[in-house]
Amino acid sequence: MVEMDTTYTATAQASSLRPQDWGRAMAQAMKSLAAQVAAEGAENIHEELFGQDLLLHIAEAAEMVEITLTWTPQERTRQEP
Repeated sequence: MVEMDTTYTATAQASSLRPQDWGRAMAQAMKSLAAQVAAEGAENIHEELFGQDLLLHIAEAAEMVEITLTWTPQERTRQEP
């Protein structure tokens, strides 16, 4: 179970300034974010992220781009299908 007052942040670099090349960096940042959540003891990490808002920040860094994902868990209300 994740703590509601914890903020998780992960950053990865893309070696290109072109947006179509940033997918791998976003995936790496998401994997790192999920690893942080898992370290807190969450068993079904993907379920913890369903319905949650993540902040995406893109920053230019020399000839590359830094992709940062930030997540502060919000209380969820479970919706029935």
